[in-house]
Amino acid sequence: MTTSAWKQLFTRVRIHNLVAPSSDHMALLMEVSYWQELRTGVLFELKNSWLREEGCSEVIKKSWDSNGFLSIMDQIQECGTKLKRWSKSTT
Repeated sequence: MTTSAWKQLFTRVRIHNLVAPSSDHMALLMEVSYWQELRTGVLFELKNSWLREEGCSEVIKKSWDSNGFLSIMDQIQECGTKLKRWSKSTT
C-alpha cells in the first residue's frame, strides 16, 4: 500500500492489515512513532508539560520560521534539537 519513496520519507510509520472476520474488506492501521532520534543517537521526546511552560511555544515558532528552506524531516529534527537545548536551560 506504500511506495519506496513514501517509506523513505516516513521511516517511523508502519502499516498493518486488520482482519475483520465478518467482512471481505481489511482495515488498515497506521502506527506512527513520535520518538525522534537526533543526530547524536539520543532519543528525543516532546513532553506535554513543556507546552505549558513559558518560552516553549516561542522556541518552536522561531525554529520553524528560521528553517523554512529545510525538508520537513530536517525541520522536525532541528526543532527537536532546539527544544532539547531549551529544556536543559529551564530546569
